[in-house]
Amino acid sequence: MSKRAPNTSRDRLWQRLTLATLVLTALVSLCYLAIFVQPALLEGLLPNSGPMPTLAQVRSLPTPTPTHIPTDTPVASWTPLPTRTPWPTTVPNTPTSSPTPGPSPTFLPTWTPQGAENDPDRPLPTRSNYPFALQNNEIVYTQYFFSSECNWLGIAGQVLDKSGNHVVGLPVVLNGGGFQNVVTYSGDAPAYGQSGWEHFIDNQVKEGDFSIQLYDNQGQAISDQVQVHTRADCRTNLTVLIFELNWDEYVP
Repeated sequence: MSKRAPNTSRDRLWQRLTLATLVLTALVSLCYLAIFVQPALLEGLLPNSGPMPTLAQVRSLPTPTPTHIPTDTPVASWTPLPTRTPWPTTVPNTPTSSPTPGPSPTFLPTWTPQGAENDPDRPLPTRSNYPFALQNNEIVYTQYFFSSECNWLGIAGQVLDKSGNHVVGLPVVLNGGGFQNVVTYSGDAPAYGQSGWEHFIDNQVKEGDFSIQLYDNQGQAISDQVQVHTRADCRTNLTVLIFELNWDEYVP
């Protein structure tokens, strides 16, 4: 049996095709590498191609500057003033203008009852329904001690026990003429004596109707409501009321 001769022509063809494939593969690889390294080479190869688009730069926004937001300024809380009695808060008994006081008297002058009231045989007054009553049941009008000018009007006085000793710290309440439950205390105006008290009404004399009543520190009335009519007279611009204890069994 004879041996088959190799087909040399066919083998050479396959060798050439293989070699051509390798060369083309190498060329294509080189083209890709060149384009990757230098993308501008691609512009001449593409028809009507413009410049390669580039990534748009991201415009950085300005950093916002925080602005100060005003805050409400807290209002100081109101602190109530301490009170010595359960009386409601009222308009303070403070004059808008007052004369410069002169020398302070150390005691009130003695007023001598006139007419029938000076009769030793007159009947004694009826016992009051309250522990304190007006001394001699008397309202005294006189001139204001601290100024001779006619620029003051008020009501003042004292509070005494049965022995004539001063009783301090008791509320003396004024009403009328635009005043409502205005409180001062016995002892707050020592110019009228140790238990002196004073209610300023106006910086001019005028007629008016007012009431004065004495209370204890529990808010209970301990005197009658004394009615006072002020006068438009510079010689009687101070009304004086002296409350005196007339119950033996009451201890203020």
